[in-house]
Amino acid sequence: KMTRRALCLLLACVPRALSATRAASAEDAVARMYSFWCTESHQAQAVCRRRALIDQYNAATSAKERKPILVSLHAISKSEASKTYTAMKKQFCSTADAKALPICTDHGGMWVDDAVFEWLCVKPDLSTDQRRMCERQDVARKLRGLTNTTARKELLKWPHRPWTVTRP
Repeated sequence: KMTRRALCLLLACVPRALSATRAASAEDAVARMYSFWCTESHQAQAVCRRRALIDQYNAATSAKERKPILVSLHAISKSEASKTYTAMKKQFCSTADAKALPICTDHGGMWVDDAVFEWLCVKPDLSTDQRRMCERQDVARKLRGLTNTTARKELLKWPHRPWTVTRP
């Protein structure tokens, strides 16, 4: 007969086992997505080059091996890789085999297209939260286009912080 304490200890392990399974499933889905995209036609794109370098870095066994890989990794534009990643994910997740994978179903709201904000932000009578969200999106859009550090800092200066939320 199982005691209440033993049952509680057993049940406490279930979430860890489930999260480990989900993580393995998500890693598999990401690997499948890169295999889907990083074929000969896309091999030269930043997202594929970054993935190849990260794989090399993870396989390296010494700091001496990792240093040149890091230099190469830092030379690849993150914004270029990010844009390609978005296109890669959208195309991969539109395939029948991928639609149910964790990477395609659990996106945490990060795949809201700019068109959604364009539609929302032109509406009259936005709530305070909606207006702030639109202002934040506008700042984020401007930041994506800026490479000058001074201009980026100027854009982020107070009092212009639309993402700041005041609580009653």
